[in-house]
Amino acid sequence: MKKENRNLQRIITLLILIIFALVCFIVFDKTKQDIKTSPKESTESIESIIESENTAVKDYTKEELISILKKEFTDKDKLEPENIDEWNIEKVMYLGHFEIAPNTRYYAFEGYFSCKDNQPTCVYQEQTNDDIESGKFIFSVVLTIDENENVEMAGSYVPTADQSFIQVNKTID
Repeated sequence: MKKENRNLQRIITLLILIIFALVCFIVFDKTKQDIKTSPKESTESIESIIESENTAVKDYTKEELISILKKEFTDKDKLEPENIDEWNIEKVMYLGHFEIAPNTRYYAFEGYFSCKDNQPTCVYQEQTNDDIESGKFIFSVVLTIDENENVEMAGSYVPTADQSFIQVNKTID
């Protein structure tokens, strides 16, 4: 009788272990499936938040951005209008925005200018690449524009990705 009880105990213990293993497997599988689907859901929600935040920022044309740039230079007294012979902006680029401030966009402007007196003083820049031979001077500056259309000059400062800056680098035509 003792032997039968012992065998019965072993069978019951074995069945309990099998049931426990099956329950653990089911729980593990369910958790694994939840982990696989949750990044998609969180990514979609993050993308929708970013998209809704970015809808507050106006998409500017190249001409509008150049007009904003020239107005900013005029308002900040960074020009000698009577001395400007030519001022052309050839390239406008949306650089990107900081992750924590998606509604403040960084724009880079590149072109050239020339002054009537052949000096690089009619358009202010932090640095000017002098080209006295042709009388044309390279122009390069970065502006920030936020959702309220507030404009700030960033000079030649271009943020980098390691500063939580989301680089877009899209040329505006």
